Amino acid sequence: MTLGHEIETDGLQRKGGHLAQPIFPFSAFDGLIFVRKRFICSVEKCEDRGQILTVLDSLKNLLEETDTGPSIRRFFINTLFDSSFMLLGVIVGSAFVAKPELEVILGTMITSSLALGISSGASVYEAEILEREREIEEMEDAILADLEDTQVTKSARTAAITVASVNLLTPFSVCTAYIVPFALARLGVVGIKMAAWISIIIAIATLMSVGTYMGRKGKGNPALKGVRMMSLGAVTFLIGYLIEALV
Repeated sequence: MTLGHEIETDGLQRKGGHLAQPIFPFSAFDGLIFVRKRFICSVEKCEDRGQILTVLDSLKNLLEETDTGPSIRRFFINTLFDSSFMLLGVIVGSAFVAKPELEVILGTMITSSLALGISSGASVYEAEILEREREIEEMEDAILADLEDTQVTKSARTAAITVASVNLLTPFSVCTAYIVPFALARLGVVGIKMAAWISIIIAIATLMSVGTYMGRKGKGNPALKGVRMMSLGAVTFLIGYLIEALV
């Protein structure tokens, strides 16, 4: 079997005429650059079916080692912040009125989280599919082969669905945590105003925890980043509270 073209790879080693695993981790984008650089495998010399399958398997591994993890983390944190600030606004706007209604608060929190979850999940899925389809097209250009209905494309779709599912569920997870005090108010354990204050404290503590986590993962000061996120939450609450008082 000949392809009439040369396949170039980088970051790969030959062992016994076959491609070994990458000698260092890299993303699919880097891998596609590497594929064009160092290792030359003339298709006329790739008559061994096992070698060709090894090349395709290496390309599949490249896609599986894409930035799915970082994408999940990045989108999760972004959606968590969106959910937290949105719910802070809902709580301030519905729980601190003259005559707060518990059913309105609960219904608004749930429906708002539903809308944000669907919006985030759908938009992230479309964005991820677009990027991964582009990666696959570049792979196909590199090896002059159609990768449709292969493990490569299946892995790409699975990765996109995974990232989108996390974003779909994040607003519901955040809402579940913030709505617990109001569920207790429904049972008569606490009053509505007290439930609102407890929920706000949970929200601000969550923002601080996520900020601290971001600081530990990055180069910033974890405590400083946590305080900064907490401050943003507190300022958001105060602005909403002042607006509610003026209205």
